[in-house]
Amino acid sequence: MKNILIILLIAIGFTISCYSIPQFILDHQVTLTPEQKTAYEQKVRERPDEYSFNPMHPNDYWVYEIAPPFPGEPTTYGRFWIAADTLINSQLHFKMMGPGTDGNHWIKNDSDFVCIYDNDNLDNNPLTDYLINENFNLESGIFDTLYWSINHGNPFEIVPVIRYGASGFINLFGEVVEYQGFMYFSSMTCVLMWARKYGIIYSEGEFCSMGIIGAYIDGLVYGTVSNTDNFVHSEEEIVTFCYPNPFRDKLYISVKDKYKSQVNHIEIYNVKGQRILKDLIDNSNVYIWNGTDDKGRPVASGMYFYKLITPDKVLTNKMVLLK
Repeated sequence: MKNILIILLIAIGFTISCYSIPQFILDHQVTLTPEQKTAYEQKVRERPDEYSFNPMHPNDYWVYEIAPPFPGEPTTYGRFWIAADTLINSQLHFKMMGPGTDGNHWIKNDSDFVCIYDNDNLDNNPLTDYLINENFNLESGIFDTLYWSINHGNPFEIVPVIRYGASGFINLFGEVVEYQGFMYFSSMTCVLMWARKYGIIYSEGEFCSMGIIGAYIDGLVYGTVSNTDNFVHSEEEIVTFCYPNPFRDKLYISVKDKYKSQVNHIEIYNVKGQRILKDLIDNSNVYIWNGTDDKGRPVASGMYFYKLITPDKVLTNKMVLLK
């Protein structure tokens, strides 16, 4: 085991040495005087929500320019956005959507931690409700705990993360903010740059990189956000959502516009895979479930799944009933 750990450390060290600070960061990097840094830190303490490393509000979205993975290919654009919000354990959680995400998981901020609600018990520990997605208190050059990522669909476990020395200040969209860089190791190596007030500003993997060009955060526009015709959306982007989730009395299940003429009916299943309800969906494309089965009998608290049936696709999502 000790030899395996040494080999892992050597491999990670070599990988880190192959990465340099991205040109995107160098183009915006600034140096603050001690007085300017003290004033900035005071501003962050006074307005922690505004200067979060992971800002999240309903309807927020972020626009990125994606560099082509191979020479000669065109530059494309991608967008991530907050698809929905809900209360879990009396705290506000958000559903982040974008290329590669499936919208089945909720995330929240806890001071300088980003956490994923572990409704599927992915860590096989019933005593924990959350998985760590990011810890901005991590010091440079040391291992942190195991992380879970939601950037590519369902959460997957990745090995310890290293802050590889990239941190400082940048002037982005006309304001100086702090940034931190992290390197993630799983089947592929990925670098993410996070900035206070804006969230993820740069991502670099083995096939492409993307840098932020604009955002809409808490009602304010930063940079360029009008290039909507060129956004690249994943085929797996969410096409339904349910709200509130978890719920007690009524659950609203909504269907996105492009499926309005195709959805015929809905089916609801329990965790054993038993169908408890089948019903038609009217032209409003919003189905209200009051937690009863086909015979109108109340069902028990717990997790349920719904299926929306279309001519060529079955759309699914999870929901939690609390009593």
